Amino acid sequence: MLKLKHKVLIRRPVEEVFQFVATDYFQNRPKWAPIPKEVEILEIPEGPANIGVTARYRSEDQWGRIADTTFLVTEYEPSRKLGIKTETRFAEHQPKRKASQKAYAGVSHTSATSLFEPVEGGTEITFVNVLWFTGIGKIAGWFTERRVALTLDETLEKGREAAYNIKNLLETEVGLPPGKRPLSIRRSWVIGSVYILIFTALLWVHGAREDLHLLPDWITTLRAAMIIMIVVGFLALVVKGIVQSSDIRRD
Repeated sequence: MLKLKHKVLIRRPVEEVFQFVATDYFQNRPKWAPIPKEVEILEIPEGPANIGVTARYRSEDQWGRIADTTFLVTEYEPSRKLGIKTETRFAEHQPKRKASQKAYAGVSHTSATSLFEPVEGGTEITFVNVLWFTGIGKIAGWFTERRVALTLDETLEKGREAAYNIKNLLETEVGLPPGKRPLSIRRSWVIGSVYILIFTALLWVHGAREDLHLLPDWITTLRAAMIIMIVVGFLALVVKGIVQSSDIRRD
């Protein structure tokens, strides 16, 4: 189970923000979270969101697998809270699946909660998203969660982008200038930069070992550390590639 959380401040009254984001959720969602061309709308409500209201979409992933996603409004508290659960499962008809391949399995679930709070200067929205999988076994589920976790930075970035789309749509509507997005630094960039800096420092020390008058034991330890870093880096890349390209199917 994976959990993502982020906040945004919108310079509009909470009633107006809630109307746009929650009450008219299904009508306005394409404005701040554009639906990709490969997504087909199967069912969308015409009226306002409320507990029990549903919507359905069909999409195709990067491996050509078709999946249906159902949205269900589970919580609706005016000017306070909106809760939506989604369930995504593979469609029975898969045109791009080979005859020798087994049926795709696994169901992904999300629980998305938006909390609205009036604050000085406007409204603060807290977005909380929880993701989990069923129907694919513990091992397959673990690999699937790791695949998602490896792209966590990208997922967070998309969430922040949607949040700031909402902010700019609502604020520019009343003549306020577009807000500037805060600088976001991806975790993978930080880890990669630190790894490169440490490895570069080790290379420099090894190259200057005579000038630094390092003892033989220190040189041996230094070389062992460099080898370990190379092996760990290689394994990390291999695991990332395997997990990201994992294609979960029913046994």
